[in-house]
Formats: sequence, structure tokens, C-alpha cells
Amino acid sequence: MSRCLCFALFLVLSLPASSFGDVARSDQLNTLVKKYEAELLKVRLRPAVPPLPDDPEVRPGRRPGRRPGGRPGGRQPGARVPPNRKGKQVGGKRLAQAISVMKPILLGIARLEEKAAFNYLELQWKDGPVALKPTLTTAIVSSEDPRAPALVFAGFSKLAVNVRLAALDALHQRKFTQFWREHLVRVAPTLKSRDCLVAAVPLLAQVKTLGSARQISTYLSHDVAEVKPDTELGDLAVTALFGMAADEEITAWLKAEAFAMEELTPTRLYVYVSMAGGLQLVKDRKRLVRYMKHDFEPIVIAATASLVQLGTKDGAREVLRMLARRRGYELITYRIKLLDAIARAATKSSVEILVKLLKSRDEDLRAVVMGSLGVASTNKAALEGLVGGLMDNNSRVRASALRSIEGVVKRIGGSNIMIGPLIEYLDLEKQYRLRVDALSLLVRVSGHNMGLETADWRKWWENEKDRFVAQSSLEAAQTKVKAHDLSYFGIEITSKRIAFLLDVSNSMLAKARGAEARKLGLSKLDVMKAELAKVVEKLPLGAGINIMIFDRTIRVWEKSLKILTRSVRKKALAYAKGLTTGGGTNIFDTVERALKDPLVDTIYLLTDGAATTGRFKDADGMLKGIREFNRTRGITIHCIAFGREVEWMRKCAEQNGGKYRYVAE
Repeated sequence: MSRCLCFALFLVLSLPASSFGDVARSDQLNTLVKKYEAELLKVRLRPAVPPLPDDPEVRPGRRPGRRPGGRPGGRQPGARVPPNRKGKQVGGKRLAQAISVMKPILLGIARLEEKAAFNYLELQWKDGPVALKPTLTTAIVSSEDPRAPALVFAGFSKLAVNVRLAALDALHQRKFTQFWREHLVRVAPTLKSRDCLVAAVPLLAQVKTLGSARQISTYLSHDVAEVKPDTELGDLAVTALFGMAADEEITAWLKAEAFAMEELTPTRLYVYVSMAGGLQLVKDRKRLVRYMKHDFEPIVIAATASLVQLGTKDGAREVLRMLARRRGYELITYRIKLLDAIARAATKSSVEILVKLLKSRDEDLRAVVMGSLGVASTNKAALEGLVGGLMDNNSRVRASALRSIEGVVKRIGGSNIMIGPLIEYLDLEKQYRLRVDALSLLVRVSGHNMGLETADWRKWWENEKDRFVAQSSLEAAQTKVKAHDLSYFGIEITSKRIAFLLDVSNSMLAKARGAEARKLGLSKLDVMKAELAKVVEKLPLGAGINIMIFDRTIRVWEKSLKILTRSVRKKALAYAKGLTTGGGTNIFDTVERALKDPLVDTIYLLTDGAATTGRFKDADGMLKGIREFNRTRGITIHCIAFGREVEWMRKCAEQNGGKYRYVAE
């Protein structure tokens, strides 16, 4: 008997740990795993499972394809098909919705500081559903487990492009430690996809070695067949290389070798022309003059910016002279492109030009300069000029300064230079939304929250300023401020001057799929009207609102913002309840119209589809147009994607100080 017990004990101890999947798991991990696997089964996907004790040697996580005496498929004739294998795998819109639900679950698993949590993620990453691999990659990269870098970067070049891109994007959201840097430098030469190059350049800039600078330079020639410059990749490279130019070895290489080829690809030429002024390549002045007649406008503007920095004349006066030649929308876009091109150098001479322009009487120009100073924020004088903009006498310039400071905090973290001016601004600003935005920014930079009571802030800062260290960009991103309980589709309402932009195309007549909406038989339009009515009911008297609805045309409730009284509230509710649909979706023109209302300071944009009409219908065109038009307004734009994830709306909210929400109907 004792022999049998010993033999049984030996068998138990010899089994792999994974055979007891849940034994070493915490209750919290078990709960998250059950949620994740339940969501997988809803879309007919199968989670990876550990090998069974009697399995022959196979890759971990896979059931063997053949059993002894069985068929190659592994199933005996007439055997029951597993329930999650019946029918075709769900894809498209429904799969995207499921992934959006599973992503926070997987991130929750990654945050658990237990070995079993990472083991589970590793198993799913290696052998789980392919559709979930990018999301699993994001979770693994966000993990603090020391095995994560080796798991992700081993065989990195063989991974699908979307998986590699997910890994690089996730690196932007975590602390970029030396261990991660070493792995990135090793795989950087294998990157070929243009999107991966765009994601890798800012990461390589943090490595700050001559080797990483050379690697960024090689990316500029990744497409030998290109006929026009890739300005997005080029701008990132310019910012990265200027940020590394404090190293004398890198500076010497930039001046002597980086652009010494006989023929430059369009993107490399764009980067060279953009950097010539900041690098003070005086001997290249005549060459830059020739590029003033180039066929592509980005190169012309970059050459102009470099010549301004190399010129012997007053640079600010020269810029004003050039801007005087432009009018209307062309002037807005030209201002932004020229001043941002000057700012990317972040040198003493380029920042001096921008600071001088702050003395202009043109408030639109000063608002644009605030954004450009944010681009040059690695320069202390630029940052001081930016926080000085908080005291400007024009509210649009102050809003632009706040937006630009917020961008700086997201990119590189806070600075002690910001705190004193933000406290003063909190005391002086009269517009409520700007005060709430300033408070939010102050809390993110300081890590403290004393509300809108400036006396408390002043007392705290007086005691702490000599020893205080501002929060990093990652710490600031985790600090939130809640000002009100009122929200629209989960996005907090902090403004009293709001425009609601609502899609009423025919697709909004489709049935909503939310549990409560299905029970009541509601359409997406019904859900949208109910949410709008709820907000209008709760908004305080004296708040200003407007409702703009769009299909192929634009229809507005009022020509401009309407101040809420009891009678106005009744009219707004009646209008909301009477919304009807039409064909087409004109997004850009509707946003542009709202941006032109001088009283509006916050926009809530809701749509369930892509644009079909309007001045811009493509995502890049809409993003660029909205961003440029809003540069002089500083309006917060919140975006609600109704029924499906919309990536351009996520970017639109991020670029315009707002929040993005996906509503699964």
C-alpha cells in the first residue's frame, strides 16, 4: 500500500506546473481569466490551454494533432465538436467590439505582480487566437515582468506588422528602461514597415547614441521609389536628431556626413533643409535659396525657415514680411507650417524669433506661436515664453498656451517652471472651462489637488518650490481630476459653452445592441436622443449650448450658442426629441462651422460612420484641417464613436485636448 502511495505521489510531483493551471493563481487573476475566456467564446475563439499530462512532446499550449490510434485531426469519428468550434469564427465589427472589451481585461492581468499572470499572457501570446496577438502584445509590454522584453523581441522580424506596431506603440506608454532600449536597438535595423519606422523614431531618440542617430538616418531612405517627402516621418526625425544634437559627436556627424550624398531622397532632403538653419550650415545658404523654388511646398517652407535662422536680418521681422503675403485659410496653414519649422530646431536663435513674435498685435499669430513654442519646449526659453502666454489678454491665446503646455506634459513631463504661472492663471482666469483645464494640468504636474482655491495652492508652493520635483509624463498621465458628475456618454462635462455635433445619417436607424436598448427595441438614434435630453435637463441655467446635426447637409438648432433659460431648455429638449435622419455624412464641414462660433469652447462630436461628403472626407485630411483651424481657437473636441471603433476620432480627440469614447450601442 505504501509503495502505491509513493508511486502516486511521484507521478503528481512529476507533472508540469501548468497542469495545475489555477493552483498558483490569485482569486483576482482567476476572475480576470474567466472574463477573458468568456469573451473569447462569445466570438467563437478558443483560448490556448496548457498541454495535458499524457500529451507527447508538442509546442507548449497546443493540443496534439494526433492521438494514438486516432485520426490526424485528433477527434474520433462522431465525437462532439467543441462548442467554440461550431460555425465560422466571428470577424469584422463584432470581433473589433469584442477586442475592445478584452483589452482592459488583459491589461488588468498584466498589472498583477504574480508569476502566474505573466505565464498566462505568455501562453496566450504564443498559442492563443491570432486576432488577439496585437492586444496581447500591448499587455505584455505594459507588464513589469523581466521576461517581457525577451519574449516580445525574440524573433521580432518574423512577427506580423500589426504585432510589431502594437509593441512599439506600447513602449511609448511605459517607462523606457535600459533593458527595453537594448532590445529595441537590436531589432531596429530589421524594421521595414513605414508605420513601424514612425513609431520607432521617438524611441530611438531616447537612446541618444551615434548608432541610434545613424539608424534614424537610414529610415529616411526606406522607400527609394518615393517621389515626395514623407513629412510625418521627416518631422519626427528632425525633432529626434535635434534632441540628440547636444552630443558633440552626433552634431559633428550631422554636419559632415548625414547629408553628404550626391542625391538625397525627398524625405532625406526635407530633413536636411529643415535642419540646416538649426545646425548653422552657413556655407549651404545658396543651396537653400535654390530649394525656395522646389516643386513641393514642405521643402520650400523648410528652406524658408532655415534661411530665416541663417539670415543676418531680424528674423522675426522677416517672418512677418513673409506672412503678410498670405490671406485667409492659406495664411493659417502657412503660419503653422513656417513657425513649426522654425521651432523644431529649438535653438537659441529660433526661439528668439518666436518670442519676438509674441509682441505682435495679431492674436491669431500669437496663438499659433504658442503651439510652436510647445514644439521647441526642450529649450528653457521656449518653455518660459509658453507659460508667459497664460497671462495674455486674449482668451484664445491663453487657451492655445494651455493646450500647448498640456502637450508638453504628455510628451516630456512637467516642469517647476509651469507651477507658479498655473497657480496665478487659476486665480485670474474668468472662463470656467479654462480654469478647470488649468486645474487639471496643475494637478497632473504637481501630483496634488487643492481644487480651485488658489490661496491653498500658493501656500503649498511657497513651502515646496525649493525642493519640489515635477511629475514625469507617465506619472502625470495617471493623475485625473473629476470636476462634475454630469457626463455625456461617459465624458465629463466641465464647460458651460458647448456645441453638440450629432450624426443623423440613415445608419443611426439601426437597432442598438445594448442590453437595455434591445429590451426596449430602441434604435441608435433613440439612444443618442435620450442621452442628449438627459444632459440638457441637467445643465445649469446660464450655460450656453447649441445642437448641430449632420447627414449630407448641416442643420443647426440656433445660429450661435444659446444661453439656457427655462424656456430655452424646453425648446432644446423638443428639438432633441424631434431629430430625424437623412442620407450621407458630412463631418468636417460641421466641425468647421462649430469652430467658427466665437462663443463655443467645447465640442462633443458623435458619429457612427465615415465621412461621405464635405471639404475633407479622408481621415488624414479631416485631422489636418481640424487641427490647423483649431490652432487659433483652443477648443476642446471630445469624440464619441458610436457602434464601432474609429481610429481617426481617437487621434482627433487627442490632438484637440479632448477625450475619446467608444460606445458599443
